[in-house]
Amino acid sequence: MRQRSGRLAVYGMQLINSVRGGVIGPLMPLFIYQLSHGSFTLASLAGSVSTLLSAVLAPLAGALVDRVGKRKVIIVASGLTGVATSYAASLVDDYRQYIAVSLAGSAVGLAGSIALSSLLADIFRREERGKMLGLYGFLSTAGSLTGNLLSAQAYSLFGLRGSIQLVSACGVMPVLLALLLDEEGGRRTARGWGLWTALRDRDLLRLLALNAVMRTPQAMSGSLLAVYFVKELGGGVAGWSRLAAAATAASLTYPLYGYVVDRVGRLRVVCGAAASWAVLYAGYYMSRDPATFALFYVIPVGNAYQLAITAMLYDVTDGRERGRLLGAFSSISSTYLFAATLLGGFLADSLGVRAVFAISSITYAAAALLIPLIAAHSHSRLKMRQQAPPRSGA
Repeated sequence: MRQRSGRLAVYGMQLINSVRGGVIGPLMPLFIYQLSHGSFTLASLAGSVSTLLSAVLAPLAGALVDRVGKRKVIIVASGLTGVATSYAASLVDDYRQYIAVSLAGSAVGLAGSIALSSLLADIFRREERGKMLGLYGFLSTAGSLTGNLLSAQAYSLFGLRGSIQLVSACGVMPVLLALLLDEEGGRRTARGWGLWTALRDRDLLRLLALNAVMRTPQAMSGSLLAVYFVKELGGGVAGWSRLAAAATAASLTYPLYGYVVDRVGRLRVVCGAAASWAVLYAGYYMSRDPATFALFYVIPVGNAYQLAITAMLYDVTDGRERGRLLGAFSSISSTYLFAATLLGGFLADSLGVRAVFAISSITYAAAALLIPLIAAHSHSRLKMRQQAPPRSGA
């Protein structure tokens, strides 16, 4: 019963936070641009500097979660801090002030995010993780869609600053739901800090390699898709907005993919995602009109991979210093994805956007063949650990 109430609480938290993010997501770039005095460079800096901080602090935040152990306390404290810092952000008059507030919120929010991920891994039973993560993703997508629909109305009624303040105040609701979370399993799992000892974990390193292979092509081309559709294919801004909405709606297939992850297996789903992405990026490369591009763009391949890799990450951290391992995974992933984004921009300037699509398609085709070699040993080690009898006194 307590575990069921914990699942309902995290589902409610995700739905509310997704609606909040959907409302404020389209408005924040405009607000930051105003604070940056019309400079795209300063706006980009102000909007992304917290991501770099997260990459640096993630191992420390993960170790903190393991060392303190009180994950519910960390989640609640992080939520309340988020309410305060996001409200404070609505009051600033300069991009420098915004960066300062954003960094403060990001530092505390990171610990709360890792604590919540650690708790989710305990609440979502291993044998049904795909299904539960699928519902979790479905609520996230549904909330984001709802928030997007409300965003324009919020702006017309309250303006930029008023909308930010409203969304900040609504952050109290998921904090109240967090009080219903079960603290069972939230004991200390580490006595020292040892921030980078997680890098000696072979299973985690294999997952990092797997994620790098699967996410790097996405990061290389992610920022290019809109420009390619609008400028090179002539789809227009309005057409891109409609396509983005259609792609988001297609992401409501999360529950179906969650069922597939549980029944087919994590590794097979990852291999299938690699093969599908190879076809997808080949379609981008061959597209010569917006309609053809759109047919490929709305295919929700990313849902299947996201559910599978998350389930695998939770699997390999079961019964271990989960916070530290999740922190290391987050930090390293953020770092190489940031580098891949820069590489994609460089290649697009040098060779053209379609060349990046071709490279991505070839990479995924190769990945579909190489993934079993990267992850199979880790997968078998995981099965052996799951089948092993519990240690005495554990």
